Amino acid sequence: MEWTKLKFGRHKGKKLPKILFSDPSWFFDAYKNKIFQQLQPDLMPEVKDIYQKARHILPKRSNCRIECFVKNNTFVAFQAVHKESPLREIEDFDSFHHPVVDMNFPMEIAGMTDPEGNKELLLGIKMYIFNNSNIRFTNAICEDFFNDNNNFDMESSD
Repeated sequence: MEWTKLKFGRHKGKKLPKILFSDPSWFFDAYKNKIFQQLQPDLMPEVKDIYQKARHILPKRSNCRIECFVKNNTFVAFQAVHKESPLREIEDFDSFHHPVVDMNFPMEIAGMTDPEGNKELLLGIKMYIFNNSNIRFTNAICEDFFNDNNNFDMESSD
């Protein structure tokens, strides 16, 4: 897909894949509040596509699922664990198993934008999806990732 540049807001001039790997809460908040429909309706096919993909990212290893940790309604971390491993119970943390990475999960947990949760989410994505905690999310890396349908479980999408 050839991605279109945003024509409004603090991410004006950026493309959706780059926004999701830099400020996912902004994207999901704009989606929820129908900002894209109001300010750049021609972008909606891309918005819908990337929304679904960002909520259904597959772990790199097929025998894994995602274990998320939450404390005081704040997303703290996630890791990839074997599909058969039991849910870990850690004092003062809630934990959840998911078959996929959902980039909206920190915002859903907090009920609002969550800058710290986003930071931890993106670190987890670097480690468990890209297998490189030092990767820099360039435009090309972000676009290539969202253009590769093998990165997503679209069968379980909403």
